[in-house]
Amino acid sequence: AAAAASAFIVPVDFPSISKMPEEDDWDQVALDQLRAWDWAPENPILLGRGKTQVALTTHGLANLGSFRKNLRKTLDRGMSEENALASLTTIPAQMCGVSELLGEIAPGKLANFVVVDGNYFDPKAQVTATWVEGKRYPNRSIPDKKKDEGKPEKKDGDKAENKKKLLAELKARPPAELRKPLAAPPAVLFRGATLWTCGPKGLLEEADVLVVGGKIVRVGQ
Repeated sequence: AAAAASAFIVPVDFPSISKMPEEDDWDQVALDQLRAWDWAPENPILLGRGKTQVALTTHGLANLGSFRKNLRKTLDRGMSEENALASLTTIPAQMCGVSELLGEIAPGKLANFVVVDGNYFDPKAQVTATWVEGKRYPNRSIPDKKKDEGKPEKKDGDKAENKKKLLAELKARPPAELRKPLAAPPAVLFRGATLWTCGPKGLLEEADVLVVGGKIVRVGQ
């Protein structure tokens, strides 16, 4: 499979080692199972040998907080931080055909990035904020020292009330409440779409739509 593929999307979802009630219970575990537990963090490295590109994904993780912990295991097995960073940024952007907008911090590209207090590949380094299209989303679990200076110490009742407010903000909402207008650039080109024109041309496959000034000006290829 590796010889036939040019790219892989690899989950960083490694099996956790079971806790045995007794030490002797380990004798009942098959050697193949032990190897699977031990070698799982090396899978992204093996798949990425040669010219094959590997993108890493959180898909399959029951707890997203374990992503960097698992990624650290792969780095400890030999993946370089440079390759790991590419697997999270430039390579996924290339696979999705959006390198002109994503994958790097560069002029003209969307301001999407993560701010970390320390090295991102250190699981203990805290993510302080996430930026999406130029908008900052702070890590609300980190106390704001500037705002807290000079304020009296909060009581348990205040903490419980703040927790309720935070849970209310994090509550899932219908998609309609989260939809907002797209940013308004001078022109937008939708490529490779399937269009139902409701006209003589009927259904168009792999068609393009050019929107200028908020109005459709061309439909076709």
